[in-house]
Amino acid sequence: RLAKTEQELAVSRAQAGDTARELETARRERDEARAGLEAARPNAQAYLELKERAAGVELEAHRRAQAIQEKAERDTRQLRRQLDGIPVLVMAECDWPDIEQEAKDAGAGAFCAQPLFLSELRAALAELFGLPAAPADSGHQADGRQLRSGRILLVEDNELNQEIAVAILEEEGFEVEVAGNGREAVAMLCQHQPGWYRLVLMDIQMPVMNGYQAAEAIRALPDEGLRSIPIIAMTANAFEEDKQEALRHGMNAHIAKPIDIGLLLEALDEVAGQE
Repeated sequence: RLAKTEQELAVSRAQAGDTARELETARRERDEARAGLEAARPNAQAYLELKERAAGVELEAHRRAQAIQEKAERDTRQLRRQLDGIPVLVMAECDWPDIEQEAKDAGAGAFCAQPLFLSELRAALAELFGLPAAPADSGHQADGRQLRSGRILLVEDNELNQEIAVAILEEEGFEVEVAGNGREAVAMLCQHQPGWYRLVLMDIQMPVMNGYQAAEAIRALPDEGLRSIPIIAMTANAFEEDKQEALRHGMNAHIAKPIDIGLLLEALDEVAGQE
C-alpha cells in the first residue's frame, strides 16, 4: 500500500506541476490581454469621439440641405409670381428628366441642354412658342442659308473643344475628322489625295507640333494640291498681331477662341469660297 500511495503521490505532483504551468501561462496571457486593452483604450476613445463628430456633421448637413430646399421652394414661388405669363426656357448641363419637375414648378415651358447648339435652341424655341419645327431634311437652315458640305480636318488637342467644334461643324453639314496635334494633322493630310479635305481648322497651342509648325510643314509638301489646302487658325486671342502671325506662317484666316459660331461660319464660307 505504501508503494501504491507513493506512486499516486508522484502522479499528483506531476499533475500539480502541469497545473502550475498552465496557471502561469494563463496569468501571462491575462497580463498580455490587460496590456493590449490598455494600449487600445486611446484608440477606442478616439473612435467613439470620431463617431460622435460624424453624427453631428451628418445632422448639420441634413439641416443645411433642408434649409437649402426650403429656400429653393421660396425662390421658385417668387419666380413664378414674377414670370407669370412670360415664356421660360431652361438651359442646363444635365438631362431634362432630372430637373423636369422642378423646372415646371418654376414655370419653365421648354428645355435646352448645354453646350448650346443652334438646332437644339431653334427646336426648343419652337416648342416654347408653339411654332412648327423646321424639317430636318430641308437642306437649309432656319434662316434660309444652304447647309455647307465637304470634309474638314479639325486639329485640336483638347477633347472638350473637339466635341464642341465637331458638333457645330456637323450641324452645319460638314464631315469632320480630328487630329490631336500638328504632326497627326500633317500625317492624315498626306494619307489622302488632294481634295479629300476641303480645309484645315488648326489650333495653335498643341503638344508635339503646334499649329504654326504644322502649317509650315503643310506648305512645304511636294504635292501642290495638298500644300495649297486652306488653313484657318484658331487662337486664344483676337489681336491683330495674332492674325498677322497666322498669315506669316501660311494660314488663310484666323478666328479667336472660344469659338463664335457666326464668325467661324463666316470664315469657313470665305475660305471655302461659298456664298
